[in-house]
Amino acid sequence: MSQEDQIARVRQEEVNMKKASLRSLARQYSEAAVIETAAGYAPSKETDKMSEEHKKEIKQLYCEIFEVKESKEIPYIELADALKSDKLLERFAYRKRDRTGANDFVKMKGSKGQLDHDEEARKHVKEENDLVGFKCLHYSVTESNGHVEVTVVKKIIN
Repeated sequence: MSQEDQIARVRQEEVNMKKASLRSLARQYSEAAVIETAAGYAPSKETDKMSEEHKKEIKQLYCEIFEVKESKEIPYIELADALKSDKLLERFAYRKRDRTGANDFVKMKGSKGQLDHDEEARKHVKEENDLVGFKCLHYSVTESNGHVEVTVVKKIIN
């Protein structure tokens, strides 16, 4: 592993720890309160419950995660995304996309631990059956999912 890879790994671990701290504060107060504080919105019932120390900590954590001077500069969607934990399968898909240089990665919000790699697998098919086929030819599934859902598709209508 090169020195640049090690630096990137350490940076990612630091970001993950800071995100974990933000999630902890979100559990203590609420996600909305944490986001409102970072975005600099007017005080609300939820943010009034926070100490000034926690408000400063939230702003500082967001600034360090996104490497900006003011947490107000960060788009609302990114503020919210920082509070969501990354799924193992999403990280695998992102790494694969990152290696190939593709730009069509989409977060799998609400997924059930299964990722279809249809387009890439179809390139390697030499013969297709005219009567039946599979919805997808290649799947990635986490162990915790416990099973794979394979769909057989009938191509000809009777």
